[in-house]
Amino acid sequence: MNKPKILAVDDDLRMLLSLEQLLLTAGYTVQTAQGGQQAISLLERERYDILLLDIIMPDMNGHQVMDFIQQHSINTMIIVVSGDTSIESAIESLRRGAYDFLRKPYTAEELFKTIENAANRKYLEIENLNLQKKIEKSEKFYRHMVQCSPDIIYILNSEGKVVFINDRVDSLLGYSPKEVLGRHYSDLVHEKDINAADHTLKKLKKNESIFSKAEIRIKYKNGVREPRFLKTHSC
Repeated sequence: MNKPKILAVDDDLRMLLSLEQLLLTAGYTVQTAQGGQQAISLLERERYDILLLDIIMPDMNGHQVMDFIQQHSINTMIIVVSGDTSIESAIESLRRGAYDFLRKPYTAEELFKTIENAANRKYLEIENLNLQKKIEKSEKFYRHMVQCSPDIIYILNSEGKVVFINDRVDSLLGYSPKEVLGRHYSDLVHEKDINAADHTLKKLKKNESIFSKAEIRIKYKNGVREPRFLKTHSC
């Protein structure tokens, strides 16, 4: 994992330069902003992994900067670095989206540990987002495969009602998927094959078989044709 890009914001120039030097020595990529207005100007143009943000600044305070970040959906981990030691200030910062609150004066070890934790959190969030995108892409692919299948593919809930069925039911049996959803499977099965269908489902519920196959007659819509024999595979 690469070291994060950091924006440090403080109205105290001497404090800001000292912080910049400390971070550069540790191998971080750092930019600085002397005040809230300059920070916003940089945030509008560039992306930063971590924001080290002072709260008490004359031109625009840290909470206002945090509000701007939220309003513009800027993805950065905010670490508040402030001399304000009140619990109210810390709570308000966390409420506005800060990842952590570091009180001045702090040690270099405390600073680096907080940055490391924030960087790890951001890395995990990115990994999780990428995973979600892969899952969504996979779901779209399999949904497409299911809809393009030459077979009727369906899912029943624990009550035996259809909760999913692909479009193939239209061309094979004359039903639209919407007409089948919510109906009990017995509504579609020929009367003489109800017992066979029940037996297959009972075996699955009892975990006697993780894969079962039966040839069952399914009714056409409105009985316009004789029931059609279909091989039913349950798993």
